[in-house]
Amino acid sequence: MPASVQKYRDQLENRCLLVKNLKVFPVEAIVRGYITGSAWLEYKKKRSVCDIPLPDGLLECQSFEKPLYTPSTKAEIGSHDELIHPNKVVEMVGEKIANDIAETSASKYAHDKGIIIADTKFEFGADSDGNPFLVDEVLTPGI
Repeated sequence: MPASVQKYRDQLENRCLLVKNLKVFPVEAIVRGYITGSAWLEYKKKRSVCDIPLPDGLLECQSFEKPLYTPSTKAEIGSHDELIHPNKVVEMVGEKIANDIAETSASKYAHDKGIIIADTKFEFGADSDGNPFLVDEVLTPGI
């Protein structure tokens, strides 16, 4: 907390949040540990997810050898998000931010803690200095 409120720590601890005004990126980071949902539907038609080629013979709800990063657009209210290839994120937010989003979304941390990520999403934004932050949709089921 900022120094200006430190003297109120005993009253505020565990009762407040520090928030920042951030610009939300127009993408959602979906991480899939298993092939299910819309990923399964695309796989059955094209043997890919977000146009990422996958091997033949996968079964519904089968785990991936390595979690799959399958971003989507962040649609306006009333519209539907669309799955996109990870390269499209680079075009939308730049290479550094796209890499930060993909790396931060990876489920290695969860895996190391014994948490299984089947299919989830995260949203990120940046402060006025361009520093990325996790902003919303933490562990929300993916599309």
